[in-house]
Amino acid sequence: MSLPKSRWLALTSVERKKLVRLTMIRLLPIFGALALLGIGLLVMFT
Repeated sequence: MSLPKSRWLALTSVERKKLVRLTMIRLLPIFGALALLGIGLLVMFT
């Protein structure tokens, strides 16, 4: 099933915002864990 281009673009403009928010919410804990690991390593090795 392929939507018409104009309708697809109208959908994606709204869906992008939702997807960006979802990906940001999912990536935040990962970035937080990486930041904590980086700080921990810096403290240990310096």
